[in-house]
Amino acid sequence: MSMSINWLLSFPEIIFTNKKCLDVSILNSDKQNFPSVASSSSWDPSKDFKCFLESIKPSSDLLNSEDNYGVKVFEEARLELLERVYFENIGESPVWQNHKVKELISDLITDEDEEIEFDESFFTMWQVSFKNTDDFEREVIKKIGGHFVGKNEISVHRFNLMNIFYKWLLTVNPRGRYGNEFSIMECGITEYDETITCVTLILNDRIQSCTVSPKYPSYGEDWEKFIEKGVRNYVSYSDENDINHLLSHWNKELE
Repeated sequence: MSMSINWLLSFPEIIFTNKKCLDVSILNSDKQNFPSVASSSSWDPSKDFKCFLESIKPSSDLLNSEDNYGVKVFEEARLELLERVYFENIGESPVWQNHKVKELISDLITDEDEEIEFDESFFTMWQVSFKNTDDFEREVIKKIGGHFVGKNEISVHRFNLMNIFYKWLLTVNPRGRYGNEFSIMECGITEYDETITCVTLILNDRIQSCTVSPKYPSYGEDWEKFIEKGVRNYVSYSDENDINHLLSHWNKELE
């Protein structure tokens, strides 16, 4: 039997560095003119995210099939994200270190471009948030203890909707405002009133999560050592294939 957890999420400022999100003046540029990088004015994370959610929408045949419990849970989570995820443009973030700019656009640079010195580059910063559910008309939004969830709160039982969000993040190469690794802090309260904290790092093509929970030892951990530490640490790594495999248990069309 799965435990229910109420999570409060904390999102730092975010920039997006996938090539579809950027304008890069490299090709055919005069190497003496110090080309720069900037966020594309025509790309919008909100529109991109909605297109992504539409692309993973289960078919009506699957939703109406006999064995449809899993896909209905998946569809509820997809609709919740569609309603709740909000992106606010909060200005520009300068990245002035030449090596950092190159790191952010490494998939766009050829061997020929390695000698280019980049000028100060500007990326659009966004603030991500999960809106509260008080005013939503749809009844698919999960409730926590009989109450609607507040801003940046989610309720998880068996299926975690954040895995859908992580699947999208892996397509847009998110970074922090200074070009640093993007992270999400999560503080959870279980149905047994126990505290769990989790830090998730998005590292280009993979996700690293570190979960800390008091009380229970990790699998195979020595009990005496655990009692001395009094806390459980668990680190996991996932890539796009891992996320797809997990989601396919709930939506077979993603296999």
